[in-house]
Amino acid sequence: MTGVQTCALPIFTAFIVVLSMLNNAGAQTFPAYRKGLENGEGMGMAKYAELNGYPGPRHVLELANELELTEEQKMATENIFDKMKSEAVKKGEKVISIEEEFHELIISGKAAKEAVMKMSAEIGQLRGELRAVHLTGHLRMMEIMNQEHIHRYMQLRDYGVQQ
Repeated sequence: MTGVQTCALPIFTAFIVVLSMLNNAGAQTFPAYRKGLENGEGMGMAKYAELNGYPGPRHVLELANELELTEEQKMATENIFDKMKSEAVKKGEKVISIEEEFHELIISGKAAKEAVMKMSAEIGQLRGELRAVHLTGHLRMMEIMNQEHIHRYMQLRDYGVQQ
């Protein structure tokens, strides 16, 4: 074997191992991602808001007793959550649909640059709109919660806030 062949074999083997890991990772994560889209879950899309004092409606409902929310606050939070989730499910369905079309285009072997660019932009737009749905839900929580609630929420979520 020449020096080039000796060097190429480990590189080729490493490439196959990495490719296999990526395929397995995709197989494991895409179903969870799809399920999250179907269920209107946030999947970290509003994490910046969450970490910076804009509580998420789902988590507020989970912590309603610890936060000592009034019945009115709970109902208002449920309304925000229900609206957010409904909109997120609709956007999620659109994302899934275009992702499936995109996947079919790619596996057909007939993907042209123009179509790939167009569909990628459409997917990006839809994901951005979906993220805005979740962020808006967090922003709306500021209408319901006072600073004491927010401080306590940040403590309960363990975001580094001291008592």
